[in-house]
Amino acid sequence: MEANPVSKDIHDPVTRARFAAIHIKGLCQVWELCSYIHCCRLGCQEGLGAKIIDVPPVYVGIWGITSAHQRPDRVAHVCRFFASYLVSRGTRYLWNSFSSNLRSTDVGVGQGSALSPVLSALYLAPVIWLFEWQAVHVGCNVLSYIDDSTLIQRKMLEDNLPPLHEAYKIMFSLFDVFGLVMEHNKSKLFHFTCQQDDANPLTVLDFEPFTAASPLKPKTFWRYLGFYFDWTLSFREHIRYYSTKAISTVRTMGMLGNLLQGLTPKQKRILYWACIVPIAMCRFCLWYNDFAKCKGHLQSLTKMQRCAALWIIGAFRTSPTGGCKALAGLIPIHLHLRKLASQAMY
Repeated sequence: MEANPVSKDIHDPVTRARFAAIHIKGLCQVWELCSYIHCCRLGCQEGLGAKIIDVPPVYVGIWGITSAHQRPDRVAHVCRFFASYLVSRGTRYLWNSFSSNLRSTDVGVGQGSALSPVLSALYLAPVIWLFEWQAVHVGCNVLSYIDDSTLIQRKMLEDNLPPLHEAYKIMFSLFDVFGLVMEHNKSKLFHFTCQQDDANPLTVLDFEPFTAASPLKPKTFWRYLGFYFDWTLSFREHIRYYSTKAISTVRTMGMLGNLLQGLTPKQKRILYWACIVPIAMCRFCLWYNDFAKCKGHLQSLTKMQRCAALWIIGAFRTSPTGGCKALAGLIPIHLHLRKLASQAMY
């Protein structure tokens, strides 16, 4: 309710880089990630690469905002706007017809509040605007999701590190001006590359603990907004993680209920479609392509489906896979993916 009015183009208070804080539906970050994945794949075709620094999270709490508002360089009406939400607040407890006395709650907006992402977007919007203006010569793109920011540089692998180093310093100085503290030990480095060798250069950020003595080492895979990315965008790590999670869920279901404890095959099949399939197919639109060969991806998902079929009908491990799936009423995993892809809205 609060985000819709401020996301109109006539006001434009929040930069496009803070995509997920503007659109509450939660789908915009998927489209933004898909666009950057598309750019990375096009760059790989041209022999280029993309390197990403996952900027450490910054929690915008009441004390950080209050300390920042005490700085003389902050605009007065901006301070009054945040103060109207964060100070001079009170609450009372109701139980049936009983009402307690008014109690002071000058603690700001809680982290789990629905208003917290909106205030975070409004508060950090000047940081993103200033970064895009000051770092225009660096050529880095920035993405921001509530308190999680990402710096992206698309050049040759050996030319990516100096611009990212400078962009990181600019981001740190802007956060410091706004009274925010970056947790440098949570910074992550990752790069997309089409090279087949093991070239993975280290990065010096000039901030503890990633100095020249102990530079930042790139990750072999990168988790961002629930996605697992690898260097070549094959999404093997993503599928391995969620298929393993689905298999663990199947085995947990076996401990919670089986044929001896009153669950019929029909009930277990309902549990499979309601609880296990959404985990295994999580974000499948990002990696599934009906025209591409996905045998490696389907192998782990087929293993998960076999475990589910054995649990549904209560068969032995040596039972044939095809017969178990037929008795359990489970269609092959590649046909199920094709059905989901035909029903998805791209």
